[in-house]
Amino acid sequence: MSLALFLQAAPSGGEFAAALAVVTRKPVAVEDLRGLTCRARGRAKAESLCTWQWKQNGHWRRYSITAVMDNHNWLLVDAPAPRE
Repeated sequence: MSLALFLQAAPSGGEFAAALAVVTRKPVAVEDLRGLTCRARGRAKAESLCTWQWKQNGHWRRYSITAVMDNHNWLLVDAPAPRE
C-alpha cells in the first residue's frame, strides 16, 4: 500500500459511490450523494465511520456505514444503515 493511501482517512465521493454500488448491487451516481463525512477510527486510518445523505425517489435520506481500506480500494462493511 502506498503511503498516500495509508494516510487517506476517507474515500473520495467517487470511491464512496463505487463502493456503495458494490454493496447495494445498484448503480449509484455521485450526484445522488451529499454531505459525505468520514471519521477515521484507530491509528491506522484504514477504517472510517461515514455518514451521508442519499437521494432516493426524490427524497434525501441520512445513512451511516463503516468503510475500510483494503489494498487500494475502499470497501463498505454491511449494508447502509438509515439514520433519523
